[in-house]
Amino acid sequence: MTIEVNHQHDINRTDEAGQKRLPVLIVGAGPIGMALALGLAHYGIRSLILDDDDKLCDSSRAVCIQRHTLQIFERLGVVEPMMTKGVTWTLGRVFFGERELFQITFPGSSDEKYPPFINLPQNYTEQYLLEELKKQPLCELRWLHKAVALSHNEQSVTVTAETPQGRRTFEADYLLACDGSRSPVRHMLNLPFVGKTYNDRFLIVDVRTKLDQPNERWFWFDPTFNRGKSALIHPQPDGIYRIDWQLGPDIEVEEQLKPENLNRRIREVIGNRPYEIIWSSIYTFQQRHAEHFRCGRVFLVGDSAHLMSPFGARGMNSGIQDVNNLVWKIALVIQGQASDSLLDSYETERKAAALENLRITDGTMAFITPHSRLRLRIRNAILNRSVRLKRLRKLVNSGRLSMPFTYITSPLISKRLYLPARRQLSKPTVLKLALQFRRGPQAGALAPEARYTVQTENGHSERLRLLDLIGHDFVLFYFSDQPSMAALQLTEASKNISLPLKIYIISQSPNSLAADGTIGGLWDESGEITRTYAAQSGTLYLVRPDGHIAGRGFEFPLVELGQLLARASGQKSTAKVGLRTED
Repeated sequence: MTIEVNHQHDINRTDEAGQKRLPVLIVGAGPIGMALALGLAHYGIRSLILDDDDKLCDSSRAVCIQRHTLQIFERLGVVEPMMTKGVTWTLGRVFFGERELFQITFPGSSDEKYPPFINLPQNYTEQYLLEELKKQPLCELRWLHKAVALSHNEQSVTVTAETPQGRRTFEADYLLACDGSRSPVRHMLNLPFVGKTYNDRFLIVDVRTKLDQPNERWFWFDPTFNRGKSALIHPQPDGIYRIDWQLGPDIEVEEQLKPENLNRRIREVIGNRPYEIIWSSIYTFQQRHAEHFRCGRVFLVGDSAHLMSPFGARGMNSGIQDVNNLVWKIALVIQGQASDSLLDSYETERKAAALENLRITDGTMAFITPHSRLRLRIRNAILNRSVRLKRLRKLVNSGRLSMPFTYITSPLISKRLYLPARRQLSKPTVLKLALQFRRGPQAGALAPEARYTVQTENGHSERLRLLDLIGHDFVLFYFSDQPSMAALQLTEASKNISLPLKIYIISQSPNSLAADGTIGGLWDESGEITRTYAAQSGTLYLVRPDGHIAGRGFEFPLVELGQLLARASGQKSTAKVGLRTED
C-alpha cells in the first residue's frame, strides 16, 4: 500500500522554515524517525523530520513486531490500531523436509497485555505513526528535503537540504540520523560501516490467498519445494501470507521474478488455490554496524547504525529500542536535568545490543546456509536427531526471535545488591530470601510485569498493571510492611533530588494507599509483585524511563538514593540530582 502525501499540507509548515534553531532535527521519515519525533513530543520537545522521498513505505518489509516494541508503541499512542490490524501468533513449527521436527511456543499468558509477537506490514506501521504525528503540534515533517551536507560543533549541528524551494539550511541542538542502511548522514561523517555482505539471495513474495494454516510461523529446512535450501511462511493481515525462499548465491534475478517462475514456486507451496501477488522482492543481506553511534551532536539510529539478517525480526524491533533508549536521555539533557555526557551511554548501550544481535543472527545464517559439506552434514545430523533428542532442539536455529537487550555492562547500571551482613545470611530464612533475590529481575534488564490492586468507588477491587506506571520518569518501587514509616523516610531521602521521579511504596496491606500524598502506594494484595521481584520489606528497584532496571537492593539504604539516581542519569555527583513527585 502506498500512502500518498499532499505536499501542500506538510505537518506544521511555517513561513520561516529552517531559519530558527531547533532542539532536534531528524533525517528520515521511516518508522524509526517518526517514532523518535513522537517520543520527543512525549517529553515536550519539538523536532523536525526531513525526508528525501514524497511517500511512505509501500510494502510489508519489517513485518514482525515484538511485545516490548508494542509497549513502546503504546507510549507513543499508536498501538491500538496496530493491535486491531495485526495478526497475533505464538506458535512456530520447524520442518525438515516434510517431517515436522517440533513446535516452539513463545512466552505469553492471559495476564500479559500484549502477545509475544504480532505480524503487521511496515506500510501500516508507518501509516499509523504518520497519523499520530499529524496530531502532535511539536512534530513537523518535510517531504522532498534531501540532506546533502552537514557541519557540527560543540554548540549545534547544521544540515543543508535540497528542497522543492531550493537549498535550505536547518540548525539544531542535535541531529538524529534515521536514514537507513545507506545513510547519507553516516557517509557525511565518514563513519565506517563495519561488517560483511552474505552472497545468498532470498525471494520474498506476499500472496493473498485462503489457506487452512492457522496463524503460525512455519519454517522448513530442505523442503520438497526448495530442495537443499530453506523456506518460511508467515501470516499477515487481510489474508496475506509472506513466503520466503532461500535461492542460493548464483541465480539470475530477472529469471526468478518472471511470472511463470513465481507462479510455479507459489503453487508448490499453496497448491491450486486462487492467489494474488501483492509484492515480491529478491534480497541479499548484510551484517554491519557503524564504528560509532554518536559523533558529537549527531546520533545514528536504526539501520543507519546497524544492519542485520531479517531472520529473527531484529531490524525494526532493535531500531525502536534504540529510540526508547535515546529519547529520555536527550530530554533530560535538553531540559537541563542531566549533562551532555549522559548521551555517551546511548552508544555504550545500543552498540552492545547491536553486537549481540549481530552475533545471534550470524549464528542463524551459519545454520540456515551452511557453506561447506562438513557444516551441512553436522546441521542435518542435528535436524534428524532433534526429533528424538529434545536437548538438540536448542541447536536448531531457524531464527532466534528478537528479545530486548539487558544492559549488563552499562556504566549507568548499578550491580550492587545491598545484601544483608554475613552474620544475617547465616540464618536459613534470610539466606533463602537473599538467594531468591539474586535470581530475581537483574539490573539492566526490563522490569517485569505484575499486578497490583486498587479499590474502586463502588467498593469493588480492580487489578492494574505495574508496567503502566513506567514510561516517562524514573520510577522507584520500595517494598515495605510499614508504608507510613517508609513514606517519611523516602520523603527525607528524596528532598534534594530534582530528577523526574515517581515513588511508589508496595505493601501487602491496603494501608499503603494512605502513604504521604507525594508518594504513591500500591497494594500487592495477592503478593504477585513481591514474588515477581523476589522482594522483602526494605527492597528497592529503580526503573529508568525506558523500562530498564537501573539498580536494585535487597536491603537498600535510603541514604544512598541520591547516588543511585546520579549514576542512572550519568552524573558524577549528586549535586544536581533531584526529585519531581506526583500527587
